Amino acid sequence: MRNAVHSVIRTENGCPIGVSLGFDFCAEHEYDIEPIKSALGVGNAAKAGADARRTTRTAQDLQGHLFFADFTGKTKTMTPETRLIFHCKPYDMEKALLRTTMHHWALPWLARTPADRKPLSASWSKSGFALRAVGNEERQLLHDIHEALNGGDILLGLGGSKPFGRSPINLVIGSRVPADVRASILKDDLEQAKLAKAVRKTGIQKRLRNAGLGWYAMSPYWVGAFQSLAGRTGKPTDDTEHPVIFFLNPKDQVNNNHGWFTVEDLDKWISGTGPVIRKTA
Repeated sequence: MRNAVHSVIRTENGCPIGVSLGFDFCAEHEYDIEPIKSALGVGNAAKAGADARRTTRTAQDLQGHLFFADFTGKTKTMTPETRLIFHCKPYDMEKALLRTTMHHWALPWLARTPADRKPLSASWSKSGFALRAVGNEERQLLHDIHEALNGGDILLGLGGSKPFGRSPINLVIGSRVPADVRASILKDDLEQAKLAKAVRKTGIQKRLRNAGLGWYAMSPYWVGAFQSLAGRTGKPTDDTEHPVIFFLNPKDQVNNNHGWFTVEDLDKWISGTGPVIRKTA
């Protein structure tokens, strides 16, 4: 797991409804979270909207996967805290707790004084997530999230990101989500479905895989949303016949560039030409 910049998600009346685990610019946060979704039974309720993100596992199903603990004893160096850890594979959670404390979150978790500790720390990868809270409000939120996980009332998914951003894991208590937010989620899902359909229509990802070319991230976006791009003259729409463009983070970066590329650029990559290929002096 890797640490992430996070935020508590609040409703309009100020009541916390969940937490965004955030992201950092690292490989652990570039992959999808399908293993977590599968382990929590997400994706079977609907094709779009909030219910498509709802967890369906019971407390019994989560035994060995979910660790939750309150540490209420207060000493001169340690304040009360709450920890919530989930992993796709069944764990000896006592060992997982120790490893998470001593390695993955060494800096934020082992801050020397209470004043150095953040109210909430988060870490995640495609295989699991962990949260540690020392603030009173944040500790109560972890209690609520734990109860919601055991009751199948968590909406889990990767939040939206801008073209140059990453997508954070969101853990939201479903019964607390307002109707207008649900409507917004459905609208976003339908838009993403349109984008995914446009990507499939290009066939470019299949052609790249067939050519043996790989990537760490290949994020599509509507090409019409851009007025200009660095390194190009005119509008990006002038360079392509397709409605989508991709931000590519390729493998073999000694020989390949990262950046925004049209479908035509990516087809040239297959033939060993074009702007993806890094020029040598």
